[in-house]
Formats: sequence, C-alpha cells, structure tokens
Amino acid sequence: MAGEYQGILSGITVIEYGNLISAPFCGKLLADFGAEVIKVEPPDSGDASRLYGPFSEDLPDSENSGLFAYLNSNKLSVSLNIEDGKGREIFTELIATADCFIENLDQEIISRLGLTYPSLRALNKDLIVTSVSMFGRTGPYKDYAGHHINCCALSGAAHALGFPDREPISVPLSHYDYQAGLSAAAATIMALIARRNIGEGQHIDIAETDVAVNNVGVVSIIYEDFLGITLKREGSRAPGSLGVYPCATYRCKDGYVTATSRNRKEWLRFIDAMGNPDWANDPRYQDPIAIRDYPEEVDRYLEPWLMQHTKEEVLELAQEYRIAITPIRTIDEVMHEPHFVERKSFVAVELENGKETQIPAVPYRFSTTPCRQPGNAPKLGEHNEEIYGQRLAHMNNDLATLKRTKVI
Repeated sequence: MAGEYQGILSGITVIEYGNLISAPFCGKLLADFGAEVIKVEPPDSGDASRLYGPFSEDLPDSENSGLFAYLNSNKLSVSLNIEDGKGREIFTELIATADCFIENLDQEIISRLGLTYPSLRALNKDLIVTSVSMFGRTGPYKDYAGHHINCCALSGAAHALGFPDREPISVPLSHYDYQAGLSAAAATIMALIARRNIGEGQHIDIAETDVAVNNVGVVSIIYEDFLGITLKREGSRAPGSLGVYPCATYRCKDGYVTATSRNRKEWLRFIDAMGNPDWANDPRYQDPIAIRDYPEEVDRYLEPWLMQHTKEEVLELAQEYRIAITPIRTIDEVMHEPHFVERKSFVAVELENGKETQIPAVPYRFSTTPCRQPGNAPKLGEHNEEIYGQRLAHMNNDLATLKRTKVI
C-alpha cells in the first residue's frame, strides 16, 4: 500500500492500537490524508468492531463487519499479542520507526505493559503519542472505564435531550466517540506541524468527556450567560429554542421536516411562504424572539399548514422563499439524495465475502491534494509478512514460530 497514493500525510507512519470507534476513527482520518496506518490487533479476536457488525446478510463474520469496514479502510493490519514478552519486543520495533502512535487502551493496561508516554519516548523521542480515553489521563476519573452513554451523562449533553416530562436521553449513534476521534486526528496533525519547530514529539491526551463538554458548553454557557436561557428538555423543539422560534421538528403530509427562523427577516419570509395567513398579522406572532416564550401557540398554526404539503413541496417552498426548512430523510432517501449522489458522498467497498457495501466517502474536498477515498479494510493480520518479514526483517521461519506460539 505504501507508495500507491501521495497525500498531505504521505511518508508519515502511524501505529494504531485502537478498539471500536474513537482511536480507529482517528487512524482512519489520518489514512484518508495519506498516512500509512498500521493497525495492531490481538491475534485471537482482533478489534472488537469486527464482532459488532452490521454483517452482510445478518451473518456474523469477523471479516465482514460493516462497522470495521468503514473505520479501518486503507489501513494495514498486523496481529500481535502485546501481553507476550516477544510480542512487546516486536511492538517496540514498530514504535521505534513510527511517527505517531494512537491508542485508546485502558489506563491499567498502559501502566502494566509499560506503554506510558515516558517509556515510549525513551524508544523514540520524535514519536507523537495520541491517547483517546473516556475521562482522560488525569483527574479523579482517569482510571474509570466508560462508554458513550456515560459521556453524554457526565458532560451534560443528555440533560437537554428528550421530553420535559420524561427522563433525559443520550445523543445517539456514538456521536462523541466519533467527535473524540476527529479531535484526536486534528491534534495529531497539529503535533506533526509542531514537531518541525520543536524538533521532537509529544503526548496528546484526548478525553471524550472534554470533547462533549466543549460541544455542549459553547451552547449552554453562551445562552445562559448572555440571554438567561437555561437549556432544558423540550422534546422536538430545540432546547430554549436557541434564542428564536420556530426551531423544531414538525410533521408534514408524508414525514417530518425541521424548520427554523434565525431572525425577523427569515420569519417574515416564512409567513410569506404560508400565504400570509390572518393570524400572522397579530403582533404577538411577528417577533421570533418573543415567540420562543409561547411556542405551542405558533405550532398550532404551523402544523396544519405543513400537513397539507409533502416533504418535497416544503423543500421547493423553502428554496423559493429562502427559508430554512429541510425534509428529514430516511436512510434510504439519504443514499439516493440527488445532492449526495452528485457529490459522490458514498462509495462502495468490498467485504471479504465478495459482497459490496456503501460507506460514506471522505468528506473533504481539496483542489490540489485530494484525500484517499475508502478502500477495502484489511483482514486480521493480513500484512504480517509485509511488516514483520520484510520491514522488520524477521525471517519466514521466525514468523511461523511466532504464529505457532500465538505471538502474532
């Protein structure tokens, strides 16, 4: 794979020991930019995402996981038991020649196996180590394990989601796992730039809860401090209406749409799109900032009008009147959305069983140095011979012994 694609990060070697989403997503983003990402996986089971699916034809198979295919395209895979002494020796060989090491291992494993930053730096002072964890490497919770749902709770993200008379709910679809990976990739690239100036690598500590607080805090602090709005659960309406109304999800004739007006001019165009109904002449309904205090009244007028129109009709009106109403697409509709089709927002990759699946394309558009589009994800240990045998110069009989003793 090396040398086939020249991108912004071509020539950068990344070792990834990542499980599930956060660290692997970081590695995927670096691979998108051209870095050579060598994914280290336990030889018995590999990355846990291999077992999560979704699977082709709903048949569990560690080599045919859709989640793994998305998160690990364009990477090299080596199998290695770092719990074994010989395995750790080989791991140090990889580290010694790498530019970056990405991990989301438990703190206990890091300490027990001697993979702390000072230990890794002793092997390679130029190494950039990016650690992604739920609570970070410092603080009272640094030794705790956690999952995305715990992040949503601790960060306050869940507090404003749901209906006011019901319990809070979490942000769906592992959102902050991906956000942590994105933050880790950006920080790693910045550290690579910094290395040119300071002449050495450094340790990057990414806490998923910090990322979530950063996202939630921007909204909640600004609105509470500046406008006196405390974000609370408001169901299908945006918490606190984010300062104006409408700002909510509504039913229409064949599904749902989201609608908002960020200022008075937009709201008046919204009223024009509805045909300037008589109720809109009431001064009570002409100020989108005032309306946020009695949104139920406005909803009683908006919903009947929207129920007379399909999603496509609403979209046409939104474009005509330059207002912010957007259909809520189903997943199937997203895959066939003309806008995404024209931008080639999805690409097909082939699973090990020969089946194709659609995954999101790289979302960056560079005019001169395009990113590498997703390719097939590697099989577990697919590149053992290339990395161990050719690059690290272990002989073929050594590889056979290492495999027999379950080191690789």
